Amino acid sequence: MTMSQIRDNHIVALFPGQGALTPEAGLPWSTTKSWSVVKIISEVTNVDVSHLLLTADHDEVVRTDNAQLATYALSLVGWHSYLATNSPAAYFLGHSLGEFSALVAAGVLDLESGARLVRTRGVAMQRANELQPGTMAALMGGDDEALARKFQRRRPNRSLWLAQIN
Repeated sequence: MTMSQIRDNHIVALFPGQGALTPEAGLPWSTTKSWSVVKIISEVTNVDVSHLLLTADHDEVVRTDNAQLATYALSLVGWHSYLATNSPAAYFLGHSLGEFSALVAAGVLDLESGARLVRTRGVAMQRANELQPGTMAALMGGDDEALARKFQRRRPNRSLWLAQIN
């Protein structure tokens, strides 16, 4: 068994979902060896992921189809950088989109298959938003009263749905 096959039972890898990315998020990683992951994902999906991570403006970065692919790519750049000096984690978790990154990091999916799935998912979700516009908001650190106020502020002819409580 090689060092890269030994899993550290004390390490959990947690990958973020859409919404974790900001413009220029890739800058600190762009000179690392693991940046090659971005090039592979760009080739597989025919999307300039380097642009999304380095030079795209806020509106372009947060658009669902772009945000999902760029977040997936940057998550795996970070994962490959981690693996350069550490044993793999024993446990893998991902929030929503991050589940794909976790599956790749765990070796369940290969990088290219994950990239194609994430691209397809992001494009489908973007298209759904264009057909039925909507948005999502997160209430962080709120209490029951704050949540109740959020639901009381509904605008006429708009629906507000509680999707999840973490």
